[in-house]
Amino acid sequence: MAIVKMKKLALAGLISDEQAVVQTLHRMSLVEITDVKEQLSDEQQSIIDMQQVQDKLEQLDNDISRMKYTLDFLERFVPDKKGMFTGKPLVKADDYKTAAQKLDELIKIYETCRDFDEELTSIKGQRMRINNAISQMSPWVALDTPLSEVRDTRFVRLVLGTMPVVLLDGFKKAVEEDGIGCYIHNISQDRNTAYLFMAFHKNDQEILEPILRQYEWNDADLAEYSLKPAQHIEQCQHELEKLERSENEIIRQSVELTKYRLDLKLANDYLMIQKQRVEVLSDFAATRQTFILTGWVPAERTDELQGRVSSITDAYWLDFEDPVEGEPFPVAFKNNKLLRPFEMLTEMYSMPAPYSIDPTPAVAPFYFIFFGIMVGDAAYGILISVAFFAAMHFMRTKGMGQKLIMLLALCGISTAFWGAMFGSWFGDLFHIKPLWFNPMEQPMLMMVVSLIFGVVHILVGIGLKAYMSVKDGHVADAIFDQVSWMMVLGGASVWLAPLLSNMLLSTPAPQLEGAAQIGLYVAVAGVVILLVTQGRSQKNIFMKVFSGVGSLYNITGFLSDILSYSRLFALGLASGMIATVINILAGLVGMSGINLIISIPILIIGHLFNLAINGLGAYVHSSRLQYIEFFGKFFESGGKAFRPFHIETKYTDIENEEAV
Repeated sequence: MAIVKMKKLALAGLISDEQAVVQTLHRMSLVEITDVKEQLSDEQQSIIDMQQVQDKLEQLDNDISRMKYTLDFLERFVPDKKGMFTGKPLVKADDYKTAAQKLDELIKIYETCRDFDEELTSIKGQRMRINNAISQMSPWVALDTPLSEVRDTRFVRLVLGTMPVVLLDGFKKAVEEDGIGCYIHNISQDRNTAYLFMAFHKNDQEILEPILRQYEWNDADLAEYSLKPAQHIEQCQHELEKLERSENEIIRQSVELTKYRLDLKLANDYLMIQKQRVEVLSDFAATRQTFILTGWVPAERTDELQGRVSSITDAYWLDFEDPVEGEPFPVAFKNNKLLRPFEMLTEMYSMPAPYSIDPTPAVAPFYFIFFGIMVGDAAYGILISVAFFAAMHFMRTKGMGQKLIMLLALCGISTAFWGAMFGSWFGDLFHIKPLWFNPMEQPMLMMVVSLIFGVVHILVGIGLKAYMSVKDGHVADAIFDQVSWMMVLGGASVWLAPLLSNMLLSTPAPQLEGAAQIGLYVAVAGVVILLVTQGRSQKNIFMKVFSGVGSLYNITGFLSDILSYSRLFALGLASGMIATVINILAGLVGMSGINLIISIPILIIGHLFNLAINGLGAYVHSSRLQYIEFFGKFFESGGKAFRPFHIETKYTDIENEEAV
């Protein structure tokens, strides 16, 4: 349950060695660097010039954005396909150096891609304009006259326009009734609109205009066109074909550029590494001749850090010191390989306070057991373990992802174990005798087992709080506030054991009577301690008594917490019942001959669904039992995770970070 002890460090050296020191710290992933300027006065900060760092960062940001832009542009034409188990490419440090040497060439590729992108945008705009022109011309295609000739003569107006189809007959009738000499030719019409050619004497325009407005006439906006509509459409089609050829050529050349994709990724990651090394300088304080940095380092690795710095230069000053009492420091865990995956459960919740404890060793066995009980099928457990152990082998994951895969692989082992104990192998598909009992046949026993695990889990949580109190020097608090409740809950549980035995086995258990009597005495002693001590901070005698009696009300909270563990019973039973239903459905179809064509897919799809839904439920509810019922008894949050200065890449993994 150890939280790694941290040392504060301060390192000063010559400015000529600054870059080498930064590179070494970056490769080691050992030191969390803090902003030294926060410890300086305003006057001291005023002499620090960060302009050069800002200029370098701006240039690196520009180059990184260029590489990303180019990769995103090429992705549009040839997607970078990744398999389920395919991680990032594993490259050598020399590959980054090669990419750095190609940076000027890659920037030219970026400029080419940017030009291509602008051309494609232009083509898209032109295509939209041409398609709009075609849409505008299509209704007039039957007009076999150049549009340039549709213009007024000395005495006659020639116009093209549109009118709602439903109003066309009324318009013709109105024109006829007013005795207007008007030629109307319906060139085409669709469901709603009629496209008309109209000729009338100029003297009739004043009479005709109000009628046109009444019947929603709109002049056609075709002034920019001169050829026949059909000729314009043909011309537009030729332009579209030309644009398509240009677009295809750009796409072809862009596809050819995808051969530089790995170089672009390497260059992007190389620039990211350089940016990290420049960015960290903003946390340093430097003059023209010297620099100083501060940070945190695990206490057990201070000698390693001293050795690496001394291998760079003899001109340095390095100091380590313990944090002052109560000073917060970054939190890191130290656990063995089996416990390490369970660290993620705490990290997802909150980092513990620096001076508390790492709950991982206590969380791990209970989470392992609870997950297995909730899924509770041996075949499912084997599938989970095989799948995630295979993922560990084929996938190069880091950090939280790596821990999650290992966690699920281990939980698969627990699932297989509890499935064998319960006799569940794809439900009742294979009739294998349970090593312990079948929850479907003895649900009450399953319930009691779940609640027993709940009591033990809560007692461990209270015990951890007692340990923390003793560690902090509050022995009396540990006895009066934690041990007393452990006596009440533990003693009451032992006292109830014969009753539960009679309920489940329907036979007396005389061997438990003596233990039950002892349990009762222990529980009563715990109650007495609570009554006497829970008001110890009160000065008034009546408040002391009232506080002691009132503290017993907390038993309802503990009972509520214990009942929460019935979810072990519920999810474990649900998994087996759903598996049995799937088997029944497949059995109804038939498990022989041609019926297997239907029954086997039912089994495969059904059991995979059951595994997925109950696996997710087990993951969530096992976590919930840790976070609410368990952590609520002792956990002190508020810590800040240890974040050492380390190499981060986006597209590639480095074979040997020490060589970068």
